[in-house]
Amino acid sequence: MLAPGLGQGGQPRIDAASGWAEEARLAKIRQVTEADWPALKATRLAALKDAPHAFRSRYAQEALQPDEAWRALAAARGANADSAGFLAYDGDRPVGLLACVWQDRQHGLVRLQSLWVAPHVRRGGVASALVDAAIGWARDAGARDCEADVTDANHAAEVFYWLRGFHRVPAHPPRNGVSRWLRNVRQTPPTPWPGEDEAVQLVDSDPGWPAKFEGERRRLTPVLSAWLDGEMEHVGSTAVPGLLAKPVVDIMAPVHDLEAACEAIPVLEALGYFYAPYRPRMHWFCSPSPSRRKFHLILLEKAEPEWARRLAFRDCLRADARRAREYAELKREAARQHPRDRESYTRAKASFVESATDEALRRGVAGQSAPRTPAR
Repeated sequence: MLAPGLGQGGQPRIDAASGWAEEARLAKIRQVTEADWPALKATRLAALKDAPHAFRSRYAQEALQPDEAWRALAAARGANADSAGFLAYDGDRPVGLLACVWQDRQHGLVRLQSLWVAPHVRRGGVASALVDAAIGWARDAGARDCEADVTDANHAAEVFYWLRGFHRVPAHPPRNGVSRWLRNVRQTPPTPWPGEDEAVQLVDSDPGWPAKFEGERRRLTPVLSAWLDGEMEHVGSTAVPGLLAKPVVDIMAPVHDLEAACEAIPVLEALGYFYAPYRPRMHWFCSPSPSRRKFHLILLEKAEPEWARRLAFRDCLRADARRAREYAELKREAARQHPRDRESYTRAKASFVESATDEALRRGVAGQSAPRTPAR
């Protein structure tokens, strides 16, 4: 799968380019029965070949299983009250699969496992149809929630589940490189990305931006104290005096453990922040909404490369007036070309941002500069 687009302070790319945004449903979904064992075997082995790191098992291991084992698995998926399996068909050809298993009957929890869709039918609604079938089975079986685990390497799947009403929750016990997503199957989920995204609007530098950062930092620090690993940082263009910018203050908050910091998501939502899965290994928020932004906030661990890269780019622009002027001109042109497309605006700046950041890291300037007004 393709990962969502990336941007310096942008939003997750949740359109068709993400690889998980889907259109009309083309496939038929059928619950697995014993007679479906050849299709189950072929589809499962195809999934293991296509995405070897997305499953706990390996192709070489399962390819050695005798047909009797596959027949028994298909029979269990069709006649066992503790689990169910679903296959998606494009005509007579199986093109996707998903299993759901009771994880905790006492708490009404069903786990989704092994979601896979053949590459040639992705973005055709197959994954959504499979998940809908599984949620329907879970609801009919008396479940309250469905959960799914996603590896960091499959960030597009995180976006997929988020778009379908799942929300990020802490994993118990924590698993390195794996995120947990949960959805109440008895409720209709809210729209994940409400309203239109805010247009690209650049304004002259505002000397009040640092004060806005400081005020929000003071508001957030007490409620995030259980997860914070140091001081929050003001990053992005509003952190560079004299530089024109979108009037959105970017805040970067270090956390001890990103998985534990999942518990901060509802806390921040209660304060008016909107969560979305921006990219792997961070929690991204905007406030008050995607269509009217005043703040961006990201939570991430200091060990993540993104922490040092954002500081390096900020400090490069603070210290180098020529670089800041070049970046300002690039931003103007990008905004002129992409006034309604924040993601394209971000991509237009990406090469400059990467080059300047790499140079700053080589010089070791990250965290070394104080705010000052660059020459214009």
